[in-house]
Amino acid sequence: MPLVLDGNGDITGLTTGALEAAAIGTGAIRQVVQGTTSTRTATTSTSLVNTNLTATITPTSSSSRIVVFGQTQLYTPNVGSAPIGMGLRRGNTLIWASAADAGPLYYTFTSSPSSVASIMMVPFAYTDSPSTTSPTTYTIAISSYNGSSVEDLGGATATRHTATIILMEIA
Repeated sequence: MPLVLDGNGDITGLTTGALEAAAIGTGAIRQVVQGTTSTRTATTSTSLVNTNLTATITPTSSSSRIVVFGQTQLYTPNVGSAPIGMGLRRGNTLIWASAADAGPLYYTFTSSPSSVASIMMVPFAYTDSPSTTSPTTYTIAISSYNGSSVEDLGGATATRHTATIILMEIA
């Protein structure tokens, strides 16, 4: 079948695998996948607990990198001060986690007076090299460092915010 470029810039007649990776070039975006949630996740656990913020991508090459980024809201009800941790899992494997003494996504909420709840918008980004062409799921996880109640609001209606995770495959 001949390749045809129509007036909209679409190419027909191209089969999967017809373009060599070298023709695409390094750094090209191969695909983008988005996940959203409207379900809250609450925990008092000091271990990371998966939220409902997840997305799955199937890399086209085992040498591809996956850029994971997005945003969510974290919430602490009436605690005064609540350290919160975040993590990222690829499947069941924790590939990144904040730490109580270091890390870009370790947060301590402090409110005054201590009976006031705190909400913080949290952006995140991570680059992964999964070395696979199998479907790969990424999930955001949260934890409490001191047993205080914490929540990922997950785009709940009351927050007027949509929690989003975006996966980009980079050649």
